Amino acid sequence: MELQVINKQIGDIEAKLATMLPEHAINIDFWTRAGANPHTPNAKAIDWSEYFEPNLPAQATWNDTLLPNLQQQLHVCEKEQLCDIALRAKAHITAALAFGHTFPSTSTYDVWVEQSPSEWWHSKLKQKVADQTAPLVGTPKIANDNLPEISVELSIVWDIDQDVGETIEALKLPIGHRVQLHLTKPHTSVVSADHAKAIALQVRDVIKEVRGRIRRRPIHLFASVPVGLAVLIGTQLNACGPIQCYEHRKKQGDYVPACLLEG
Repeated sequence: MELQVINKQIGDIEAKLATMLPEHAINIDFWTRAGANPHTPNAKAIDWSEYFEPNLPAQATWNDTLLPNLQQQLHVCEKEQLCDIALRAKAHITAALAFGHTFPSTSTYDVWVEQSPSEWWHSKLKQKVADQTAPLVGTPKIANDNLPEISVELSIVWDIDQDVGETIEALKLPIGHRVQLHLTKPHTSVVSADHAKAIALQVRDVIKEVRGRIRRRPIHLFASVPVGLAVLIGTQLNACGPIQCYEHRKKQGDYVPACLLEG
């Protein structure tokens, strides 16, 4: 009995250490809303608020300005010769996805994203075998069997089924099949760094499976997720593109095209 208690205590300590921010990391503050600057001392600042307010950026802005800006940030980080990035993000979901995609888990970087002042999630967190149960349940939905493309829809903060359906119809998107992902019960939210990493990995696997079905056609990604989770998902999408991401407009209750993640 005492040995079991000791083993549990060791496991708890190891889990805590695995989610503690490394002492030497590249600090980055990233925000897309006016006044949302986290003001971290000695942090690199990425301020996209002028591009997201009062209106969301057009796809041309993504292609010509925002995605190249992230590539510039990557080159700056390469000069630091550090492998850990400490990201504090107050950003839209598509911006978070794009950031993660710029620093994929296949690279040397381990992206740590602040979920709360005392909680960090990170892209290279090693999971225990016991944590490998599927965190998401997938439901296929046929929109129009004659159309060739597929959407992947993540309903974690709220159910996006209706908003996505109306967007597909309004934009006349060539989406024939929809893959809808929800949290596996009893969970109703993301509960830990392990949970977040497992979700990101499952989203990657679903997208890879879809990629095998539609070859080089775009996969349409809609998401209602915490910002930190969006970053982690982005880090897992290397070699999964092209992925067309969509940003939600709360007032209108719809989605608009945002960044196209290639590669």
